[in-house]
Amino acid sequence: MSKTPTSSESLFTSRWWLDRLRIGFWVTIVSVLVWIYADMEFPQTAKVRITVHLTTGGAGNMVLLSRSTRMVTFKLRGSRNSLSRFEKKYDNTAHEYDLSKNYRPGRNQAVPTTDVLSEIPEMRDLGLSVVSAEPKTITGVHIDRLERHEVPVEFRHSGVELEKKPQATVAMLVASRRWKEIIRKTGGRPTIPTVEIDLKHLTPGQTKTVEFELVPSISDVPVEPAQASISVEIEVRRRTITKTISIAVRVLTPSGWVENGVWNEYQFNRKDRLEWLRQITIEGPREDLDKLDPKNIDAHVALVEGDKVPTSWTTRKVILRFPPNLKIQLASGQASLTVQFRLEKRTASGT
Repeated sequence: MSKTPTSSESLFTSRWWLDRLRIGFWVTIVSVLVWIYADMEFPQTAKVRITVHLTTGGAGNMVLLSRSTRMVTFKLRGSRNSLSRFEKKYDNTAHEYDLSKNYRPGRNQAVPTTDVLSEIPEMRDLGLSVVSAEPKTITGVHIDRLERHEVPVEFRHSGVELEKKPQATVAMLVASRRWKEIIRKTGGRPTIPTVEIDLKHLTPGQTKTVEFELVPSISDVPVEPAQASISVEIEVRRRTITKTISIAVRVLTPSGWVENGVWNEYQFNRKDRLEWLRQITIEGPREDLDKLDPKNIDAHVALVEGDKVPTSWTTRKVILRFPPNLKIQLASGQASLTVQFRLEKRTASGT
């Protein structure tokens, strides 16, 4: 009679291992299917923060004047896998939104945040939906129309006096609102400056073509020149030198203030008396600088009726006028002089 194996004897046999592997395989398959089903059937939510970069790149005749970068935080709903993939790509990254597709020039426009999010391809591809967004709208969007203008070039140089002033114009693009600001600041005579070039290495009497780089702004207002630089022919008459001198800034008042007794009612105060005694650097031919008497330089600020309105301090540009018979000017690259002052009501005892 053959001996029947006990249960303990059947452990760890080939059949025993095969049974266990078969059972483990089906358990794994069922577990994976359950997780996939749960991921599909039970959507989750997640907060994602995106930097939105607003542009008008699709239209060459529009420009964005307001702040272009905005931060948006929104809550998304979707499967765990889709949310994970979206967060990995977009969380704390920039997304560009072209306003020219749906918006026209105008001030203080509001752009719904959902419009921006709908432009993201993964929102649709991953089957995600927006639960909420903060802010709900991107406000204060200012789109302006670009205008084309042609203006004279202001060639800035130092070290020499030229036989004749170079003449040239250049085309540029500028926002409509900024053009109005330029006209106001320049008194209707705008010029686009160049980066200053020192030409002292050129020989007097020599004619040479010089390339000047254009500064992309007029009176500190940004513009877009049609070209980065401009070349012109110049002829050097003679070299110039610089000299530092001291000047005193005067105050000019409206003629009627004396007759009207304005100074009986107000007193003039300087914020810093030392800034009314300044050193400036001038340039010109040596012989003209030798003839110059600093007392003949007119340096002043002019008061106006509006200065009688109470204020903290008024900052005003100093007007400089040099003797007309001398070829002298403020040295290139030197900032304009300004002073600070205010008019104060006199007290009864002060009067």
